[in-house]
Amino acid sequence: MTKKKIIIAFSSVLLLAIAIFITLIFSFDHRVQNATEKSLNSELTNKDYSALRKQSDNYSYNFLKRQKHITVVFSADNQGSRNLAYYPVKINGKDGFGITTSFKNIFIPNPKIQEIDHYKN
Repeated sequence: MTKKKIIIAFSSVLLLAIAIFITLIFSFDHRVQNATEKSLNSELTNKDYSALRKQSDNYSYNFLKRQKHITVVFSADNQGSRNLAYYPVKINGKDGFGITTSFKNIFIPNPKIQEIDHYKN
């Protein structure tokens, strides 16, 4: 290989790595939203009400337990810091909920729900 081809190959790999890095950073909220929704739906499907009870206040627990399927829509971006992410959310179109999740790595968040709270308007 010539020196020019090596430089082009290295530059291409570097640009690809930067593009992946930027994509992971900007898709963090979306990935956490999907994982949170999947986790809640799994708990409902498996009737894992004890896990739901540990995560939720009374209003949120009773609301979630009555649902057949959960749709979570984040109303804002991450309001947390460090390894905690807090999002004001709509759950099945109903405002006034907040979800706190913890994660170990921003690139592969795999969030764990810590709290689900309902805030009266």
